[in-house]
Amino acid sequence: ATTQLIAARERLTQHDERRAALEDRLRRQTHERDLAAARFEALSKRRTDMEDAREGLDERVASVSAELAKLQSDLRDLERATTESRDAAARHHRDVAAQREARATTETRHAAASRELVEMSRLEAERERERAVLVERGTSLTSELERMSGAIAERESRIVALVADAARADAASSADDERSAALDARVAERSIDLETSTLHATSIRAEVDQMHRALGEASTRLEVLQRMHESSADLDPGVREALAAGRDGQLKGICGTVAQLLLVPGSLEVAIEVALGTRLQDLVVSTWSNAEAAIAHLKQSGAGRATFQPLDALSRSRVEMLETSLEDVPGVLGVAADLVSAPAEIAPVVTALLGRTLVADNLVTARAALQHLPPGWSVVTVTGEIAHAGGAVTGGSAANESAMLGWERELRELPDEITMFERDLAAARDRAEKAEAAVRAIQEDRRHAEDERAVLRAAAQERRQQRERLTAWLTELRREQEQSQRRWEELDAECERVAASLDELDRESKRLEATRQQAAR
Repeated sequence: ATTQLIAARERLTQHDERRAALEDRLRRQTHERDLAAARFEALSKRRTDMEDAREGLDERVASVSAELAKLQSDLRDLERATTESRDAAARHHRDVAAQREARATTETRHAAASRELVEMSRLEAERERERAVLVERGTSLTSELERMSGAIAERESRIVALVADAARADAASSADDERSAALDARVAERSIDLETSTLHATSIRAEVDQMHRALGEASTRLEVLQRMHESSADLDPGVREALAAGRDGQLKGICGTVAQLLLVPGSLEVAIEVALGTRLQDLVVSTWSNAEAAIAHLKQSGAGRATFQPLDALSRSRVEMLETSLEDVPGVLGVAADLVSAPAEIAPVVTALLGRTLVADNLVTARAALQHLPPGWSVVTVTGEIAHAGGAVTGGSAANESAMLGWERELRELPDEITMFERDLAAARDRAEKAEAAVRAIQEDRRHAEDERAVLRAAAQERRQQRERLTAWLTELRREQEQSQRRWEELDAECERVAASLDELDRESKRLEATRQQAAR
């Protein structure tokens, strides 16, 4: 590769010299052509001047014309020579460019080959260092293997001797060992049974405590809600007074508040509370006259004001039907009046209060539904925002919501939950008593087995102690022997890996040598 590079450089130098000569020749010819052109221009001017004074100068004109024709011929010859020189220079320039490109390619290949040779030399040195390390490691492993083999043989002799001693000790106390083993198994089994039974009894007792706490919490919650319901502390003074007068018999036809009479799914409580607002405290009465009597009572007592929903007056009202069905629109859950439950007799109240309210999943759906609603309708979301057909929208934090519907639902559901807690608590207590009785029985059985085992051990204590010492020594030796054997196998495997690594290094060295020789060529 070096010889080729030198030859290419010499050829490139020759082409550079030839190009310089051609360029010099081109400059001379260009200069001569410029002189001829200047001379031609001067002669043309002179000819013009002489034509003005042509009289008597015809011979001179003929001579000048002949000279001019010769100069034009010379000029054409010079132009042809100049063109040929330029073409030759262009060809020479292309040849030089091609030779330079070939020289650059050759130099690049030469540099790559040099770098490859340096890298191969480095790899060979690294392989030699690795080989030296592996050889040293193989020698060390062989020495350790020989030492380990001697230790394994010596320990095996000690194990054989101890096994013989243990066999003689076993023959002397085999009967006691069998009985002791049986008792050990019995005690261990009963211990496991005791642990399992204790855990089971503890788990049941924890379950009883948890049920007792849940029952207490539910009972306390029910008592609080009942007191709130009886005292009507969460209601306006006028509503509270009207309900109390109805319970005392002073007023007739008081059915209860809207919140007390509605059955609302838990997921819709926020939406219905927002839709109803203060109308949750509206009092449902049987007739218009009942409402008049209640209003007169409130005026007389000065307790406050209340809103009444007379069933006989509401039964004739009708809700405007939607021109477009929105219940199939994604996100619209339906008309609020259809999503709640109530006694059949107060259906007019439900229709009057919730018959013009749609329930949607979010404000985006609510806004889309408003476009199809007639005046007087509204859309409430499950999270508590409400939008009216006129365009107004209300929303924000729900921290001040009364949760009145949730309290009423708890008042209905808590008695059944308390009954279920009491039933489950009684069953759990029965299971706990049975589990504790099982624990006591297992403890008694284990004590009997332990007493019997203690008597047996006292009779054969010395033999057992001797046997245990032999067993401990034998176990320790076997453990050491197993560790030594595993170590020996690891060393042997590592020796094989070292040998394989040496073979691989030899093959790699041969491959690198062959590659280097090929690169040198």
